[in-house]
Amino acid sequence: MKGPPVWLNLDQAEVVLVQFRETEQYRGWEILAAAVMANHFHLVVGAPDTVSSDTLLRDFKSYASRTLNKRWPRPQSGTWWTESGSRRSLPDEWAVENAVRYVLNQERPLAVYAKHEPTERGTLVPRAGGIAKASGD
Repeated sequence: MKGPPVWLNLDQAEVVLVQFRETEQYRGWEILAAAVMANHFHLVVGAPDTVSSDTLLRDFKSYASRTLNKRWPRPQSGTWWTESGSRRSLPDEWAVENAVRYVLNQERPLAVYAKHEPTERGTLVPRAGGIAKASGD
């Protein structure tokens, strides 16, 4: 690490979430769930098989960084994110549902989005407008 850890505040997390949604629209991908915490984020994204997980992660981080840099000074390290990140492909509907549930159940998220919500029976149901919410916890 080139500097102290980066901790997003509530305003920054909300900006990141909005930018994730803009990136989703621009690229034609589908965010199924997103959670932005103070020091990292989780996304479950649907994209064509021709789009690599490296491309997904790079684009979400890049566009979010540009937006953050327009409103706040760059972190001392020069970057908002670590260089790497987990990029797992989800092989089936069960894995997607579990990943969505995992993202939505994060402790202390600053901003959360879900296109669908898991039910007790394990199926995904549409969420009213895919509402994004923020929490000051």
